[in-house]
Amino acid sequence: MHQIKISKAALEAARKQFCLDTCLDWQEYLENPDKKCYIQKTVYAPSEQKDGRQPSAGRYSAFQGARKYDGNDAFLKAILCMGQLFLAVDEQIYDWAVEKFADCEPEWFCEYGNLRMIDKKLQEYGRRIADTHIYFLPEEGCRQQKRASDFEATDMSENNGSRKVQDGRCDGAQRLYAWYEYEQLPAFRENNPFKRALGFSPTQPDRIAVAALKKTGNPLKPENIAGMAGVSEDGAYLWQIGIDVIREYEGRGLATDLVTKLKEEVLRRGKIPFYGTSESHTVSQTVALKAGFVPAWTEIYVKQG
Repeated sequence: MHQIKISKAALEAARKQFCLDTCLDWQEYLENPDKKCYIQKTVYAPSEQKDGRQPSAGRYSAFQGARKYDGNDAFLKAILCMGQLFLAVDEQIYDWAVEKFADCEPEWFCEYGNLRMIDKKLQEYGRRIADTHIYFLPEEGCRQQKRASDFEATDMSENNGSRKVQDGRCDGAQRLYAWYEYEQLPAFRENNPFKRALGFSPTQPDRIAVAALKKTGNPLKPENIAGMAGVSEDGAYLWQIGIDVIREYEGRGLATDLVTKLKEEVLRRGKIPFYGTSESHTVSQTVALKAGFVPAWTEIYVKQG
């Protein structure tokens, strides 16, 4: 029977990232790596401005390389990974958090009763739980799976700046892909139907993308693209993959193919990719599993208001 395991390198990178995200020193973590609950006071960053844009309501961890999502607030940051809780909270609720969670069972942290209690406490300070997400890391030794395709290979010119790759499929059919480096991605900023793949965020810059092209067309024109996967530099150790497929091409395995290709390219470049989605989005979770990802952690996000 195939044993599903997360790459050790990926898991270590994730834990380093969680330390940055929750204001925990990595060396302090290494002194007691089997501890169940790590609770820290949030250290806030000063106001930041990138690319002429000011992040919207929300405060972030001051630790360099921490993930900083626009609109989320660092008043409470909870990450549950492999039986461990990484928790950063504002000093106003630190004592409360220690009392409630220092001896908790992280595996059951997201039970509704617990989330309701946290949300009630947050409301006292003008915050609320915004969302919970499940995240995936690459499976150890995973391999790309070949799938059948409706796409045919087409000759494309090389004057548009992107790399074009024709990939053989198991049934003899082919798909035509285009790869985009950081410099080509701004071409999609104004007319971007692939918002789950390219976010153009001031705090998570898009780095690489891969698209499945229709039978003909300029690869820099969105109308000639059937689907796109992009990866953003979310933190010092983890890059996040997003996927968007236009409706008429859904259900053909295209999302899995694109996510798999991008995952392997990110790993080839020495970075650790991860994939996130809603806990109720089973279709998206299935894409992650088929692309060689394994469930790794859950995260709770907080917003003002």
